[in-house]
Amino acid sequence: MKLLPIDRTELRSTATPEELVTRLADLVTQGHTAPQRPFRGKLQGRRFELVRNVGRPHAVVLGEIATAGGGSVVRLRFRLRWALAAFLGVWFAFFSYAAVANLRGLASGVAGIVLALVAGTTTVGFAAALLTAPFRCDVRAALETLRAAIERG
Repeated sequence: MKLLPIDRTELRSTATPEELVTRLADLVTQGHTAPQRPFRGKLQGRRFELVRNVGRPHAVVLGEIATAGGGSVVRLRFRLRWALAAFLGVWFAFFSYAAVANLRGLASGVAGIVLALVAGTTTVGFAAALLTAPFRCDVRAALETLRAAIERG
C-alpha cells in the first residue's frame, strides 16, 4: 500500500507539443485578475504543475509533453498536496494516540492490547478513506478536462 495516493497516466495526441502547450495555457488562470479557468499553476516550456481552480483542490497535476511518432504524448502524475498530507498525518497521529490511550485505560492485559490494535487499525482505515476518496474525485475531474483539451482534433 502506498503511503500517499499517487496516480500516473499518459494521454496521446496527433497535435504537436507546441500546440498542446498553447491548449494547456488556455486552461490555466494567469494572475489574480484574469478570467477564471479550470486550472491554476505554472507552465514552464513543456513541463507543468497545476491544481484545479476550485475551493479545496486535493490533487496536484505534474506533467510533461514529449514528441511521440506523428504527434505528442503527455505524461501525467497526480499527487496529494503536501500541506494536506502533512495536516492529515498530524491529525491522525494525535487521534490514534488518543484512541489507543483511552482504550488502554478501559481494559488491561491482553484485552487492552487487542482493543488498542482495533482502534489503530480503524483509524488507519478512516485515514485511507479520507485521503483517497477526495483525491480520486479531484483526479477524475482534472483528467476529464485535460483529456478533452489534449485529445481533441
